[in-house]
Amino acid sequence: MKKLMAGALLLLLGACGTGVSSDFKATTKKIAILSFAGHQFNALQNIQPGTEAVNRQIDALNGTLPIWTEQPGLDKVYAGSQEIRWKHNISDWGIDAFAVTTATALLAPKYQIIPFKYDPTDLTEDGIYIYHSSTNKIASSVADIIRAQPSFSTAANIDAFVVLVPGARQVTSFDRNSYGIGITKDFMAYHDFSVTFEDVNMLHAFYYVVVLDGHSLEQIAWERAVDDVLYQKRFKGNPALFVHAAYWAPSFDAITSSQREMIIADVQGMIRETLPETLHKLGLMR
Repeated sequence: MKKLMAGALLLLLGACGTGVSSDFKATTKKIAILSFAGHQFNALQNIQPGTEAVNRQIDALNGTLPIWTEQPGLDKVYAGSQEIRWKHNISDWGIDAFAVTTATALLAPKYQIIPFKYDPTDLTEDGIYIYHSSTNKIASSVADIIRAQPSFSTAANIDAFVVLVPGARQVTSFDRNSYGIGITKDFMAYHDFSVTFEDVNMLHAFYYVVVLDGHSLEQIAWERAVDDVLYQKRFKGNPALFVHAAYWAPSFDAITSSQREMIIADVQGMIRETLPETLHKLGLMR
């Protein structure tokens, strides 16, 4: 099947969504629900530079700042810190199936849900992710995946596709992107205007919900999962949570069965708690 790059998909998403029209909500519709949001785990770790590299950065910053200015903030001092990323397919974790089941339960009272067989791994995570951009071409990216499914040729009378896709957020004081399902590990945290040095682990479940016309596959509406930003682009609630160090693993192969269970439970919880409001913002729920 045709594989598409999520980088191209996220390039088409911006910071604000749009809801369905009043005409769409006026009558009972037949909809199919798909999720590509939970098939890959993405990890990001910010590495604290050594003393020598930090001192070089301080000297460089002081050399460019007027003498009367304050000392450079730590976010600037550590701006060049190394980032390490790894990713792995987690289709067997069942997160996409959980998302579809959850959305079905929420929308079934209002819509007729039509089963649609598809492969969630057809949306790959390769490529460059760009968070802020235009939204008016998103339909072409998701639509190509839907057309590539064998079940599309036999799908009939579907008024709309409701599709969850991986989202992106710029997180931490370094404005680095985190994607989809995953965890970010950072060495620097801000608390009540004082700076402490400690490992900070943030588990996230970033996603967008896209609504496509069931016949033309043109975009009807889209919305990003609701979030609750606390400070320095970290999150005090869904769809990202502070978690203790026991969640972190240096590689996918190092994730233990107990870590996997904790991650799945928390990700499912974030989807369960954010999806109703996200669908409401789309106008799909009363």
